Amino acid sequence: MKKYLIYSGVVVVFCLITIGAFSFLNGQVNHSDDEGSLNFVLSGESEYWELSHYKIEIKPQELLAGQGELKFKHGHEYDETDYFYYTVIANVNGNTETLASSSIHMKDGEKIGIDEFVMGENHVGGFFYNEEGEYVTEEDIWQIYIIMEWHDSNGEMVYDQMLLYQSNV
Repeated sequence: MKKYLIYSGVVVVFCLITIGAFSFLNGQVNHSDDEGSLNFVLSGESEYWELSHYKIEIKPQELLAGQGELKFKHGHEYDETDYFYYTVIANVNGNTETLASSSIHMKDGEKIGIDEFVMGENHVGGFFYNEEGEYVTEEDIWQIYIIMEWHDSNGEMVYDQMLLYQSNV
């Protein structure tokens, strides 16, 4: 009986540590402050990219998004392109809302390195409401994800998507 209790305790502690480590490594830090502001610091990984420390602050009258670091994981294959685009999207109660987007188009055969990007900050004025016309809450946000597209070394368009946040609701 004593061994069973010790074993059960070890299993419970291991599960709690695993859940805590997953939450920490996934970078999903979100909370609502006294002013009704939602804050996220997100990280994620996809087939081609790693994103770390992407910040989103949703205030009642303003949206701030950016300052993350996006790293290309296939730099050994190629590390530059003539075209790169990304968009960060939130699924708010089943509706798609663009939080941020940016693109780079090079001309005359010029290329830009894609091994690492520091994402700028985007400011958007007060449009973020839920279905009832109230300010968005954490429960209203079902998912946040980023879509990237770029030309590979052969000029072919490549697409990738990364889930940054998934609601538990």
